[in-house]
Amino acid sequence: MARFLVAAALLGQAVVNADAANRSLANATTRSSSFWRVSDIVVGGHQWCRAHVPDQSWSLSCKGGFRAKVLTYNLFWWNLFGLRGGEGRRSGRLIASTGWPEPYDVMGFQECDSIERVINDAGLQNEYTRIQGPHALGIAYRKAAWRELSRGQNEVAEDRRDQWYGSRGIQWVRLAHRERGHSVIFLNFHGPLPLSSGGKCGCEATAYNIMRVIGENADPQDDVILVGDFNSVTQSQTIQKLSERMHKVFSGHSHGGVDHIFSSCPGVKGTWNLGTGGSDHDALSALIEA
Repeated sequence: MARFLVAAALLGQAVVNADAANRSLANATTRSSSFWRVSDIVVGGHQWCRAHVPDQSWSLSCKGGFRAKVLTYNLFWWNLFGLRGGEGRRSGRLIASTGWPEPYDVMGFQECDSIERVINDAGLQNEYTRIQGPHALGIAYRKAAWRELSRGQNEVAEDRRDQWYGSRGIQWVRLAHRERGHSVIFLNFHGPLPLSSGGKCGCEATAYNIMRVIGENADPQDDVILVGDFNSVTQSQTIQKLSERMHKVFSGHSHGGVDHIFSSCPGVKGTWNLGTGGSDHDALSALIEA
């Protein structure tokens, strides 16, 4: 029994050490860039998800010549797919019917256990490259229009102890338009709980860690699109801080309005709340043009 307890303790410590190492690796700079500049101010205390406040000179600008139709959709996977079997491809049919006559360029999904299932249910498997990310995040982009430059994911937040499900990540892909030549970094996020708290490190740290991922992985010539279920309403400090550095072009109504679309470009040709398609969140779409 004593040997078992010692072995269990060592295994537990190994898990903790591995978790800490993974978080450290996830938050390391993955791309050398002079684009990201920070101040000496740190928010989030001494937690792993603390963040530097960006330097006042750091900002996102719209590069122009840009047009993209995007979708963000929390799929409520455990219920819609786990309990109800997808309800006859209900979410897929919503995606297919709203991606016409102008198709989606890039789509970001949260609570997405299988991006393959979603895109297959929409009948779009021949048109879209699928990227399954951590934390049940998924991205799909239209391969006839876009060429992939790079992709990745980073840990940026963690749920607070009183409503803890784990750490939270952001998934991203950099794309170049095959005809127009401009580039974009598209980021997909599912935020921490409790609602509008910013999680373990707070609202400001969550917002600034998202900005850090942009700053460390985007090219200065990229336009930026950020989508997701932020688990934060418009009035929260997370959304307010993000809105200081980029444009919030559309928000939903579900759960008080926690789903958002941000862009470095303010020009919007249209926004659409597409309904739930069987989820407990609304699918949101925007056509961004500059």
